[in-house]
Amino acid sequence: MAFNIFKSESSKNLRWHLLVALVLFAISIIFFYKIISNKNVIDNVHHINNLAFLSYNIKDGIFNQGTFPLWTPYFFSGIPLIAIPEHYIFDLNLILILLFKDIYLAMNLSIILYFFAAGLGMYFLVFTILGNKKSAFISALIYMLNGFMHSFLIPAHINLLESYAIIPFVILFTIKAIRGKNSLAYSILAGIFFSMQILMGGVIFFFYTAVLFGLLLFLHFILDPKLKNIKKLVLIGLIVLIVTLGLSAVKLLPTMEFVKQSSRGSAVNYKEYLGYPISLKNSFNLFVSNIGFNDVSGSIGVAGLILLIFGFASFKKRYFIFSLILIILAILLAVGSPIAKLFFDYMPGFSQMRHIERALVLFEIGASIIIGYGSLNLFSKLERKNLGIYVNVIFMVIVIGVLAELMMLQHKSAIAKVIEPKDIELLEFMSKDSDRFRTMNLGLKELVGTSGYVYYIQKGIEDAKGGGGIWTDDYINYLAVADQLNPTRLWGLINVKYVVSDRQIESPQLEFAGKFNECKECAVWQAFGPYLYRNKDYVEKTYITDTGVLVVGDGKAARDMVYILLARNTNPGNSVIIQGSSINDYSADDLKKFKAVILARNSIDEGSSALLKSYSNSGGLVLPDIANGKSTIGEADLANLFKKINGSHNHVDISLFSYNKLIADISNKKGFLVLGERYSFFPGWSARLNGIKVPILKANNFISSVYIDGNYEKIAFEYNSRSFYIGLYITLMILLLIIAYFLFLMMRKFKTKKSNSTI
Repeated sequence: MAFNIFKSESSKNLRWHLLVALVLFAISIIFFYKIISNKNVIDNVHHINNLAFLSYNIKDGIFNQGTFPLWTPYFFSGIPLIAIPEHYIFDLNLILILLFKDIYLAMNLSIILYFFAAGLGMYFLVFTILGNKKSAFISALIYMLNGFMHSFLIPAHINLLESYAIIPFVILFTIKAIRGKNSLAYSILAGIFFSMQILMGGVIFFFYTAVLFGLLLFLHFILDPKLKNIKKLVLIGLIVLIVTLGLSAVKLLPTMEFVKQSSRGSAVNYKEYLGYPISLKNSFNLFVSNIGFNDVSGSIGVAGLILLIFGFASFKKRYFIFSLILIILAILLAVGSPIAKLFFDYMPGFSQMRHIERALVLFEIGASIIIGYGSLNLFSKLERKNLGIYVNVIFMVIVIGVLAELMMLQHKSAIAKVIEPKDIELLEFMSKDSDRFRTMNLGLKELVGTSGYVYYIQKGIEDAKGGGGIWTDDYINYLAVADQLNPTRLWGLINVKYVVSDRQIESPQLEFAGKFNECKECAVWQAFGPYLYRNKDYVEKTYITDTGVLVVGDGKAARDMVYILLARNTNPGNSVIIQGSSINDYSADDLKKFKAVILARNSIDEGSSALLKSYSNSGGLVLPDIANGKSTIGEADLANLFKKINGSHNHVDISLFSYNKLIADISNKKGFLVLGERYSFFPGWSARLNGIKVPILKANNFISSVYIDGNYEKIAFEYNSRSFYIGLYITLMILLLIIAYFLFLMMRKFKTKKSNSTI
């Protein structure tokens, strides 16, 4: 290559780097030895539930269905999978799944490897800054074993550990780009690691890393404001930005599209943003030792504190200044000071984040670097006093002290046995049902949370609830309204056939199916029930009805009207309610497909009269009957409506049901195909009859429908997210350019070496 990670490295240094890597890897293995298998997992609901669920989707999609799952039907009744910000689209976990085809082994090995990578990255970073191997090693241990790792990163989702491990590499290559001659190459490397934070789902730490990156460039600008340096810094910033956004576009674009229509579409309130700010009354536990302390901590240990103090002797060094700024900023943010409010108001991305105490990640970066300075100052002082022979002894004492305090004395995360679907009796019972259906878990009292979908998916059973930090408000509103109006009926319309509960339920519409085994000590105990009920109001996933009702009007008014009709109609499965905005969006022929048209607020104008009159004259029912001067819908009107729409439905078979595609056999049937899926609410889904695209209609405030005009055998629904494919093209283009550039550097070096050898 035309550049090296380390300048003019001697073979002695390279051997030391290899030894350090082996030692750090050995520490990682020792630290996580209990999960080096597919039988155990860290007893952490984020790993057991969220990560395992995502990984199973990907494994099942790739190996069993031959597709990469962009969509999942298995929680929240269907949602874009890789568009969820916290979900990875590419990381070590994916690679290990492809290698071993085992989600738990892949998960566990990924945790170990990212823990190791965090230490290795910090080692290389501090070595690059200080050129001292021992100091770099001590900094690596602190970065791997600090209180933030124990209290937050390991108990949290793996994407945070992944993103944390990447940060030192971003700083490392940014510094090399600033210092070195080949700024372009190092800037590209910084951008590659930056993009990995997005691809891994580490968007939370991505924004903190962006702040860190900006501060680093700004500091170099302040310390050297010459025009030549400014141009270089601007170039580095632009290259890193282009590479970061370009390589991550395949994940970034779908995520941005989904976030706009999700619960994260607008800023969180300031209280949510703050979360649980740290209190400086707990400074010792927060920054020195968190042994016996249960809250989030950034503790660096007693040895770390002593070395941090020694580091202040280097207060004039630029990277000491940079690190000190990080520490001060981390504390000001984490305590919820006015600086936190400024970030909330003006810093991109922060207004959509929760829990400002996570800013302690900046403290760990800054403290680890300053500790490197401190150990170097200590070793230098010993040498100046002709005590250099004790440097190795002091180094070993520090290492043993750090390992003893931050590794051996720390509270270890509990380990749990992997739960298999066969261990859950009620799941085994449901899996024998040949229908395609959803479950509703009432053991989970909230509408969002860990309801058991990580296990149910492994039997092909879909869950009406879901977990994680993002969802769509329209769907959660549907579940909330269902609880208030008529739960079993509205659940039935979204194909809920079985209700799981941790207690007995008395309801005429719920038929007791049995009591099964339970596991209260399990992380996802709700999955076990133990009580199981059949929903008598269950409606099959696909059917065709000749009875359609059109409700038009502005969003909320139309939705409220649909809810009223669904709750009052005793047989809602024999008809379908289609939602629209204005009556003028439909032709006379369109309206003839419907048995009734209901007008909500802002649904008509002066030009609508002729269309409504034509529809009414053809036998259609219009409510309210504005032609006769009515402006409201009465009880008699509703009774007449329900009598008119008491139709029937015909069963429709699903011949293919996969993550990104559904094919139904419609066998020349005519009418409204009702599909218990959320396809109509998300861009990317399309429906085709004999290759001809037809509109997917919003139905029953939640599901989808397509009008079938006979003479067709099959209908295909397919998810082709435009944002994903545009992002994929951008990512591949940037990747090819990067590969071409580095191949060019290699060829140039080869030619130079060959030319020199002939002289």
